[in-house]
Amino acid sequence: MPWKAMQQLQDLLSRQVVSPVRWQTIVENMIAAGVDTFIEVGPGKTLTGFIGKINAEVKTLNVEDAESLRYTIEEVKA
Repeated sequence: MPWKAMQQLQDLLSRQVVSPVRWQTIVENMIAAGVDTFIEVGPGKTLTGFIGKINAEVKTLNVEDAESLRYTIEEVKA
């Protein structure tokens, strides 16, 4: 990797570590734009829980195994 590209990567990673996370603002903007269903993919329901605290009226689903995938597919179809 060229030196300049390596330096840019280091700078970007450093800024990412110290920059604020704008999770709530992003979710609020998505809801304001009409998003009414959020699907979290992966183990656990951490992000789904955060969204529920931001707005309890939106639908949140979590996919972490075959059973939850089947359930999510049925919920999205409805």
